[in-house]
Amino acid sequence: MSRCSGFLTFRVWLLFKRKMILNSPELQNITIKELIDQHPTLIKLFMNMGLLCIGCPAETFHTVTDIAGEYGLNLNHLVDQINRAIQNTTISTNSRT
Repeated sequence: MSRCSGFLTFRVWLLFKRKMILNSPELQNITIKELIDQHPTLIKLFMNMGLLCIGCPAETFHTVTDIAGEYGLNLNHLVDQINRAIQNTTISTNSRT
């Protein structure tokens, strides 16, 4: 296997691994701070949704599940929106490299 195809295989694996993590229940239990630290582009999504999590002291211990409850949002819908935003960022970032 050439070095290039090994690198591409690694990138495909990395994307697949990220997608698996995002689709797991772990996303529901990650704190907002951890989520924003890992994916800063989610700030725009949260602001557009009217979620006041960014900069809130509770972001360090509130989870995605907590936020859905606080704002009366459907948890599965919120998780789907977060997943889409992260995947769109991942795809656009990878297309630039």
